[in-house]
Amino acid sequence: MGERKMKKLLLIGSGSVHTYNYYNLIKHYFDDTLLITNVVQKIEGNISVIKGDFTIKKPIKAWKNFRFIKKAIQEYTPDLIHVQQANSTAFLTLLANRKKNIPVIVTAWGSDVLKSPESHFLLKKMVRYNLKQADYLTCDANIVAKKMLELEPDIK
Repeated sequence: MGERKMKKLLLIGSGSVHTYNYYNLIKHYFDDTLLITNVVQKIEGNISVIKGDFTIKKPIKAWKNFRFIKKAIQEYTPDLIHVQQANSTAFLTLLANRKKNIPVIVTAWGSDVLKSPESHFLLKKMVRYNLKQADYLTCDANIVAKKMLELEPDIK
């Protein structure tokens, strides 16, 4: 009988209650989790937490953040990547994962698809890219799902 493969999750998201609640909901489905977040909080389980930055306003900062996430993916070698919010966090992660082809779930939380795309045409392009490139999409409200489909009708 073969040896069971360890299941590893790379969870990437802001230090919001949503990210930490999500981890507490799914932690028993993975043997190990690496969380990259901008706000580190105390959390228990088979989880390592490292502080990251997801800003893209300055090109040099965006490049450094992209490289940081790409290195984390290469070194951690997750089986699944789950990104909390379809904003710059997802954008940097999807770009960093392009050649690795690890399945990526993007969870939209609201303002990332309801407000941000309306504030600037580049943000709209970024959110559309995120929606189109993610392997799986989730959200917790019908209004968010409807807006996701409106922004990117060709969602897989």
